[in-house]
Amino acid sequence: MDETRTFDLIIRAQVTIARPVQEVWPRFLKIEDWMENLRFQRVSGAAGQEGEVRLVTSTQEGTAYPAYFITAVRVVPFEQYVLKVRPQTGGAYFGFADFSFESAPGAVRVIYDIYNELNVPAMSDQAFREFAAQQHDAARLDIARNNRNLKALAEQGA
Repeated sequence: MDETRTFDLIIRAQVTIARPVQEVWPRFLKIEDWMENLRFQRVSGAAGQEGEVRLVTSTQEGTAYPAYFITAVRVVPFEQYVLKVRPQTGGAYFGFADFSFESAPGAVRVIYDIYNELNVPAMSDQAFREFAAQQHDAARLDIARNNRNLKALAEQGA
């Protein structure tokens, strides 16, 4: 049996916000205001621009994920914001987070696609299935909470 296995975390989530994208975009870019349980520290690059790098650490006790970097690799204002995710040290995981914005009159739908590959300790097939289910469930709950936070922040106006 190998020492590690590869786990793919692939999730799509979305939230509709009753504000035009021009109002939502600047609030979205302040990711630290609506993503809970994470601390963001700018390492380099201009805020909200391609090339911006931030170090992300969990504020939760006992988190499974060590600190990681996010790099803005594609920024199309009011349309798309893509982050590359890589660990601060080692090669435990790698991936992308793609936020797309679809406008409608007076509203915007934010679509959040995650594509992450994680190396996890070797385990039985049953344990791996349980681990994968737990990771998907936890990620979906975190994303749903963060989407609610972004929606509330953006819809409160000014």
